Amino acid sequence: VVLHVYDLIGENERLYPIGLGAFHSGLEVFGEEYSFGGHAGSYSGIFAIPPKSAPAIYRCSVDMGPATISQSELQSILSGMEKQFAGNKYHLLEQNCNSFSDALCRKILGKGIPGWVNRLAWLGNTFQCFLPKHLRDVVNAPPGENAGVTAENAHASPVVSFSGDGFVLGTGSGESGGSSNNSGSGIGEDERTLRRSRME
Repeated sequence: VVLHVYDLIGENERLYPIGLGAFHSGLEVFGEEYSFGGHAGSYSGIFAIPPKSAPAIYRCSVDMGPATISQSELQSILSGMEKQFAGNKYHLLEQNCNSFSDALCRKILGKGIPGWVNRLAWLGNTFQCFLPKHLRDVVNAPPGENAGVTAENAHASPVVSFSGDGFVLGTGSGESGGSSNNSGSGIGEDERTLRRSRME
């Protein structure tokens, strides 16, 4: 089980040495990197991509330990997390990709991800009154809307959120559609390509 961490803002170069930063993360298990993103639907925001392929600046990987579960048990865990991590429950500070990585890691290994990965979001949520107005607007946007911030408009709001497709992993079903041609990894190549293209 490996946690992959990515930079969302350039200021991370100054923040990382003091244990802070705005990060995206995904948890690699059995050769797939799982993460969570927002959308306006009530279906799953959990998605899978090839390891280290999120559309952000890769920072590092943290080996969390060996998986003691089977692939079928992993799929069962992910299915059980779909309601909690529905796309419309995404929140930039309270329930983000790092929250998902932490929850999944706890279910697989019984321990969470390193605290520094989501510390800035915790601080921002706790002391939201100190955030600049444009960031408060992003944070308090209706569900799914804060997932549309991109690198192109980061000068106005330097926080980039990631969106998942909401596929029900391992079955190829979901409101977004998808192929049921699953490989041993629990996800078909057609779905993998489609998900990757939707994140770009």
